[in-house]
Amino acid sequence: MKYLSSIFSAIICTIFFVSCQPSAEQVKTSAESLNNIYKSVLEKYAELENSYELCYAETMDNALANLNSEIAKATEELNKFQMVSGCEPLFNAVKSSIEVYKSIAEKDSKEQVRMYKVPDEEFTEELRNSWDQIAKSVETRTKDANASVEKAYNEVSKLFTTAK
Repeated sequence: MKYLSSIFSAIICTIFFVSCQPSAEQVKTSAESLNNIYKSVLEKYAELENSYELCYAETMDNALANLNSEIAKATEELNKFQMVSGCEPLFNAVKSSIEVYKSIAEKDSKEQVRMYKVPDEEFTEELRNSWDQIAKSVETRTKDANASVEKAYNEVSKLFTTAK
């Protein structure tokens, strides 16, 4: 009788554990939500980069303000995010990468916008070198951040087909 009771308890625990696992659809929905949060920041960053080509100070200022606003919104959404088991790697990658973009916006992009406002006759070789260093650093950090999110998304997306 004790043996049957132990087997019954094991079966109940297994059923309970399996039923608590997220479905493939829940994992997919959560991953897509995280991806959309990140994508919104990338879109605002792209708008900022595009504003550099227009060379209008007001356009650049607005694009930078919009990026900072989107980063704050994304951070708030991540703080309220309802975690689904299995999405932790993507959540952490998105959160970390948004922090990278926040740092870029607050320091590097702000400085780049300032440099764009310098009149041509005052734009020295020293400023050009500083610009190039900032641009190279930003390119490396954004590339790494994006690769981190892509890798985590690919890892989590494997659960779409294996989670039940």
